[in-house]
Parts: sequence; structure tokens; C-alpha cells
Amino acid sequence: MSVRLILDQISCVLEKKERVEIRGFGTFGILHRLPRNGRNPKTGLIVEVPAKDVPHFKAGKELRIRVNGFKPGIR
Repeated sequence: MSVRLILDQISCVLEKKERVEIRGFGTFGILHRLPRNGRNPKTGLIVEVPAKDVPHFKAGKELRIRVNGFKPGIR
């Protein structure tokens, strides 16, 4: 239940195109993707992909260290 509340709050902030930082864990933000031409893999036809905003997560330093394992003296 509490995890759902946290995710709902993060979603509300991201809807406003703002950034959320959880110290020691990471940051959530929005990236704007420009319009581009893509290709339909089934037919090979070129299709226009419209601009869009997508959620983005970047892990914080502490999380990266815990995931990769801390090795003293190695950077």
C-alpha cells in the first residue's frame, strides 16, 4: 500500500514535467523525444513517429555502488 502511494506521488510530479529526487536511490524525470522517421519492421515502410515525453530514471551513486559491489581502492 505505501509503495503504491509513493509511486502515485512520483507519477503526479512527473505529469507536471517536474523532477523527483530520492537521495541515495536516484532521480526520476521526463525526457522529451523529438519527432523522427521510423520504419515498420514488418512492412519496411517509413512511418513518422511523433514527438513525445517519456519517463526516465537515473540511479544515484549509492545505489550503483550497492548493485555493483563496493571495491575499496577501485573507482
